[in-house]
Amino acid sequence: MRIENITDFEILEDLLIYPDLPTQQQTQALIQIFDNFCSIPINDVLDIGCGYGRHSKTLTEQGFRVTGIDISKRAIEIAKLKSPDSIYLVNDIRTFESDVAFDAAYAHNSTMAYFTDETDFYSVLSNIHGLIRTGGLFVFDYFYPINLLKQDKYETKLHQTKKQNGLTLDKFSEHDIDVKNQIHREKSKYVVTDGVDSKTFHTTERLRYYEPEQVTYILKNNGFSDISILDRVTYTPLTDSSIGICVVAKK
Repeated sequence: MRIENITDFEILEDLLIYPDLPTQQQTQALIQIFDNFCSIPINDVLDIGCGYGRHSKTLTEQGFRVTGIDISKRAIEIAKLKSPDSIYLVNDIRTFESDVAFDAAYAHNSTMAYFTDETDFYSVLSNIHGLIRTGGLFVFDYFYPINLLKQDKYETKLHQTKKQNGLTLDKFSEHDIDVKNQIHREKSKYVVTDGVDSKTFHTTERLRYYEPEQVTYILKNNGFSDISILDRVTYTPLTDSSIGICVVAKK
């Protein structure tokens, strides 16, 4: 891999960051959730915040009809190259409309946590509810840092490094959390080098997390029922060490 190929942050994510994520494990867990929780056959699936299509591609290969949407035009361009058999659209879930009613929808990688305003969050859930068939599912996850705080393991600064295909990537992150307003913030600097040349990218993220009781209440107020709250790594009931939540809501 040549550093000249890293032309933007999206390419950096796709080539150097996302390959390490447990896409196959997450997709198989999602299919298992479909089997265990859904009362209708699942064929048409909506991937909300699909990014570069890593989950869409795997689901399509296993026979599902997947529509992926993302507000990033660049992400959709990359996704179409990786999985031309899926449908990818540049769109915003707040206003997305479809002639197809979906059997299930999912939003991985804390996509729903980017809707930090509660009114906005309600509006998004209402729209998603209208896109899913009766008996279908909505599955999403988000980072839950409270247990890290309780165990005094919440780190305000992190440095991670990895080597891959002749390149070295360093990520320097600063984190803080507003417990009152339930907001986690992260500022990161990514430096990729081939030992001679380097490129630097900066990102800022602001994520809202919800307590299990809160998200259950909000989902029920938007028409969902039979809500299950799981650990997003093990897909088993939450424990005091869970730092991520997976929500399964039935329409």
